[in-house]
Amino acid sequence: MNIEESWLKNFKYHDKKKNPPIFEVKLFFLYVNSKNELEYLKEGSTYILQSKIFDKKDIIKNIKENQYIHKKKYKLISLLKFNIDINIENLEDFLLDTHDKNYMTALNNLEDITFTNNSTLFNELNNIFFVFLEDNYKNNTTKKIKFNTKTRNNKTKRFKA
Repeated sequence: MNIEESWLKNFKYHDKKKNPPIFEVKLFFLYVNSKNELEYLKEGSTYILQSKIFDKKDIIKNIKENQYIHKKKYKLISLLKFNIDINIENLEDFLLDTHDKNYMTALNNLEDITFTNNSTLFNELNNIFFVFLEDNYKNNTTKKIKFNTKTRNNKTKRFKA
């Protein structure tokens, strides 16, 4: 038995014994300017969750708190979740790089985010990425169309004969 196999066997044994109910989630905020260039990257706070669910109200709170940076307003265009959900029995495949799974998920709706961790090894890799785009909204510059409200009198006059 070589060192890799002994380490893996030892890790599996200890990982099965301790199944912590605490999950860490790190937040990252990416700010993209109007030229589609990454302008600023900010690491947010780390949340310690008692369950595997990151609440919707915390997502909304983080969006509102971080939509302004350097006196510019940004709007959320994407919300991404990074979560490695490897089962401890499949750890060899992951370490040997024979897995073919994408661990980044794009979230389409503002809902509670559920994390799935079966191993404590990847617990601190749970991340949520907020991607903001610079909001270039200025005053409404669309042309206004006015309809002429005057109506023509098309009544025919009757003559007495």
